[in-house]
Amino acid sequence: MPPMHNAREILLALLAATALAAQAAPAATRTAAPASAASAAEAIDGFREVRLETFVPGARTPQRIILRPSGVQFDAELAALPRPQKAEYLQQALQLMHVSEPPRVQQAVLLRYGRGETLVAYIDEAAAQRLAREVKVGEKRRFYAFHVYNYSRGPALVVTSFGAAP
Repeated sequence: MPPMHNAREILLALLAATALAAQAAPAATRTAAPASAASAAEAIDGFREVRLETFVPGARTPQRIILRPSGVQFDAELAALPRPQKAEYLQQALQLMHVSEPPRVQQAVLLRYGRGETLVAYIDEAAAQRLAREVKVGEKRRFYAFHVYNYSRGPALVVTSFGAAP
């Protein structure tokens, strides 16, 4: 079972992801990061690096299993721009985990990894808008997300930010 995170830790990680995204954005599109994000910079380390090639198959379960949200980072190619996505189950899972300020999710993004495998991931509205402006289909990026639950297709991830791929 992943380490337990309270709502404050999750919020700090979200703020850290926002700060990271601001650093990764071109200078002309940068906005000042919230003051509290600077103090949460060390929370970026809370996004453990995963390889989707092994992470996705290992997270496939016959039934949905809700987890304490944990931060992950991974490299993937944008296979399709954000599109509308129902997120009622995601919101229920976050509410069940007592996340006081869940991300706003109304879209999903298609990511390609490995040898052409794809993964549909939820995406926070602010990250979706920025992704649509800044990234073209086929470009590789480093994504920062929260792993919320597992199901038959693998991990349910909520992308909160992205940056340049290493």
